[in-house]
Amino acid sequence: MWDNQGAEYSGANTDMMLNAPRQAVLLAGGVAFGSTDRMSNIEARFWAKADQSGGRYACWPWLAAKSRDGYGIFGIDGRSRLAHRVARELTHGPTPQGLTLDHLCRNRACVNPAHLDPVTNTENIRRGISPTAINKRRDKCPQGHAYSPENTAIRTHGNRACRACRSDKYRARVTCPTCGADVSRASLPKHMVREAARG
Repeated sequence: MWDNQGAEYSGANTDMMLNAPRQAVLLAGGVAFGSTDRMSNIEARFWAKADQSGGRYACWPWLAAKSRDGYGIFGIDGRSRLAHRVARELTHGPTPQGLTLDHLCRNRACVNPAHLDPVTNTENIRRGISPTAINKRRDKCPQGHAYSPENTAIRTHGNRACRACRSDKYRARVTCPTCGADVSRASLPKHMVREAARG
């Protein structure tokens, strides 16, 4: 916690407070709030809604209102703010422009500032647990070929394709079940249509 001059004093949350420069403002959509007394009131109201019983390294679940997506919501002057953003601003100041906060713990309701990392939106998505994020982190195709620039083709929808696998697929030879001819796997459907037309 902080006194009116911005100096740290001992309190329930002192362990998690960092020695960042303290300003008497809390940003909400670019609007600065006034006095340090007002700031202390906002801080007290905010931290009362976070369960810090697990200690400084555990998740601090938000106990008040949550969005449909599971993020905590905190009201300041009639405006709803995402609770994890407020937690970060209270301890570290405003998040740098162009960055978003990544929950390192993957718990959207967590407001522990130690679990919040400012990153670009692209990095935040890459670190995620969605199928897109998981596939993006893979460095080899299912057959074990490396996704190197030389071996990776980008499909029309942005998906990656392994050039070695595509090449193997087109080179592979199979026996036509209707006539017994040796044909490439890629041309087998057309070959079978031609054979059926002759038939």
